[in-house]
Amino acid sequence: MINRKTGGKGVLAGALLSANFLTLFITAWALDVRSIAFYALLFSLMVFVFLFAVILMNSNRRTGLNLSKTRDENKYLQDYISASWSSNKKLIHEEKILAVRYMMMGFSHEIGTPLGNALTSVSVLDNLLKESEVANKDILYALDLSRSSIERTIELVNKFKDVAQISLKEEEHEFRLREVLNNISEVKRHEWKGLDLSLNIDCDRTFHINSYPYSLSIVLGVLLDNAGESYKGGKGSIDIICEKRHRDLEIRITDKGAGIKRENLEHILDPFFTTGRGEKHMGLGLSIAHNLIVNLFGGDLKIDSEWGDGTTSRLFLPGVFSPAKANI
Repeated sequence: MINRKTGGKGVLAGALLSANFLTLFITAWALDVRSIAFYALLFSLMVFVFLFAVILMNSNRRTGLNLSKTRDENKYLQDYISASWSSNKKLIHEEKILAVRYMMMGFSHEIGTPLGNALTSVSVLDNLLKESEVANKDILYALDLSRSSIERTIELVNKFKDVAQISLKEEEHEFRLREVLNNISEVKRHEWKGLDLSLNIDCDRTFHINSYPYSLSIVLGVLLDNAGESYKGGKGSIDIICEKRHRDLEIRITDKGAGIKRENLEHILDPFFTTGRGEKHMGLGLSIAHNLIVNLFGGDLKIDSEWGDGTTSRLFLPGVFSPAKANI
């Protein structure tokens, strides 16, 4: 952008000086000044002022162009830094997920077999004591506690496997999106039996996508579980909204529950982060969902929330609509 304000001042100054010289020239002519040298000097000064004004205009134009170029370069640099920071942040998160996957694979392998043997041994002892006349309630209670603790640990190990082993064996194929949504909704309605929760689906019945239906069901199940728990057993509604954007798909799951505190929002996708540890939550659900969306679907998962004002989870699945159906 040219600095027109400064350039305009240069033109105005040159015009005023030229007008003064012209007035002086007319006055000298009226007074019948006959000196050729005087008129030559006056004319030279007018030419000088005119050239000075032109030079000033060109200088201002170049300055304006340089300032515009500098602003453009600064904006490009700011955008580049912002994009690099966002990319690096995402890369760090993905590397963290990968590190956890390797750790969980080794951990699950090493601890899985001993836990299975321990559970079998406890079950055998339990059966023997129940058949024995010397069994007492304290021993049976201790065995029940041991069995429940081992079962809980095995459940945790299985969750570790879910983090470590994304559904890579599932083959991508075309399916009707509404059918998957209906199936997972029926499962959740059954699990929520006795709770005053309503589930609403807004999805075009003609949507057919090429993707991974089983893995998508896992992700939707995790997000619906979180949405249902946000009402703390009270009355509430959950909306599932699907939107097609050319070949891409966005699925939004919205609730008006308790919401998420700002200080927790940036950590909710981290493995093992949970605010419900005392309620036997492991903090792996959203991590598994995010892992699937990023690494299997090549998409993204965003969580928007305000404390006390509900949560919206956004699934972005790129290129799932076939080119022939993208414009439908």
